[in-house]
Amino acid sequence: MARKRKGRFSIRRIGLVVLVVFVGLVVPSVASAHRPRHRPGCHSRRCDVRVDRIWAAHHRPRRRLGPHYVVSSTCYAQSGTTASGEQTRPGIVAVLPGFLSLGTWIVLDRAVFGRRRYQVLDHIGSGSELDVFNASEAACLDYGRREAGFRVVR
Repeated sequence: MARKRKGRFSIRRIGLVVLVVFVGLVVPSVASAHRPRHRPGCHSRRCDVRVDRIWAAHHRPRRRLGPHYVVSSTCYAQSGTTASGEQTRPGIVAVLPGFLSLGTWIVLDRAVFGRRRYQVLDHIGSGSELDVFNASEAACLDYGRREAGFRVVR
């Protein structure tokens, strides 16, 4: 006849308790290991607050930029219809035909009239390689002619 073991803890109970503790400790850490928190080396509180998102807003991938150009630029204030068929507005630049296609986005090295991102929607005849639109003729006269560097956004 088998003897019943006296006492509170049996081998089966201890094994079950160890298994529950192991699963309770390991499984959540494995699950959280698959959830990216923030990039290594980032000590931003914005990342720590948004741990449920894939990446915080300041970790979004950067825009891929194309080749860098340095060209002669001027400003124009003539309103009307552009080569693309749209009306002139702030945020439009004109380039020489064949240099960049219409609809291309560029990022200037330095802000001009409070902007760095412009869209190519017009062509120019001659004189400069980049023409920035501004509605104010006085601002265009102040701008004059200068060298402007930019990159194409891909």
